[in-house]
Amino acid sequence: MNINVKIAERPYTLIVDNEEDEERARKAVQYINDRLSEYRVRYSEKDVQDHLAMAAIQFVVRLVKLEKNSEVAEMNERLYRLNNQVSEFLVN
Repeated sequence: MNINVKIAERPYTLIVDNEEDEERARKAVQYINDRLSEYRVRYSEKDVQDHLAMAAIQFVVRLVKLEKNSEVAEMNERLYRLNNQVSEFLVN
């Protein structure tokens, strides 16, 4: 399914699989445009390309943090299971 969105006043057509993905895409576009608006005010001497680059960097930094947190949570879960297995082994 195709949806039309605007980022930095430019139209784009995105292909999404379902309504849930459409909602995510529209939310992402809103986040981007909100961030661009902030950067326009804060860094008025910069152009749209600079604002887009700064927004991209900010979002990817957040993504890297989330991935790191996910990896840590996964590792903690593995350690917890391993600890339980060792405890069970020692009890038996």
